[in-house]
Amino acid sequence: MPNKITTVPLENTDLPTPGKRLRYTIKNILTMNDADFAMSIGKSQNYISYISNDKRPLLDKLAAEIEFVHHISGLWLMKGTGTPEVNRPLEENSETVKKIKKRDFLWSKIVTDRAEETMISLFENVPMEKRTLIYQMIRAVSDQNA
Repeated sequence: MPNKITTVPLENTDLPTPGKRLRYTIKNILTMNDADFAMSIGKSQNYISYISNDKRPLLDKLAAEIEFVHHISGLWLMKGTGTPEVNRPLEENSETVKKIKKRDFLWSKIVTDRAEETMISLFENVPMEKRTLIYQMIRAVSDQNA
């Protein structure tokens, strides 16, 4: 049985959370039910329901996917700033994409730095004669990949 869809003007609503903004978007802007919306972005209806009911966070990547597919501002969904609808498809320089790229870059840097620190600490505990062998193996692999 399809959901009954009612449209409520944005001015008359209080949307303090990303979940509430997503619920409003699905029902009032896109005039879709949860199942159809979930299918349109490749997610399950349960997952969308959890987000809409503020039981799970709305992730940046999902906001970007919604912006790409439905032209709804990912920044508006996440923070409530700006307007909900965008008139152009997601671009490389949109605020949502910039935010995701910055987050991914920082996360990658943190993970890489930790991995490097771990490798150095492990390498320091290896006897000198085995360090040479490890170094030669690393060089051989890097030469193959170059």
